[in-house]
Amino acid sequence: METTEDEDSHISVTPQPGLKDKNWVNVQKITFTRWINAQLRVNESEKEVVNLTSDLSDGVVLAVVVSGLSGQKITVNPAPTGRFGKLINVEKSLSVMRKLG
Repeated sequence: METTEDEDSHISVTPQPGLKDKNWVNVQKITFTRWINAQLRVNESEKEVVNLTSDLSDGVVLAVVVSGLSGQKITVNPAPTGRFGKLINVEKSLSVMRKLG
């Protein structure tokens, strides 16, 4: 951190490079996680997202959210075991989103 004195004799602290961006990203992650969880509650899902990366990776949560927003039923494997099964789940949601534009 760098400390400087400005014209009005106030001490100004300049954050480390990238710190502001990291804080912004963290706020966005928290906000999006809360929004996803609100969508899951609206759609009466028992799922809850804690970690965006891992909790959305199998496509199940994504399907619930896209289904609720689009009004189209998306049938996915509720417990895919391998990478291929997870990709199929995600692709089904992406396909619905592509069709809706």
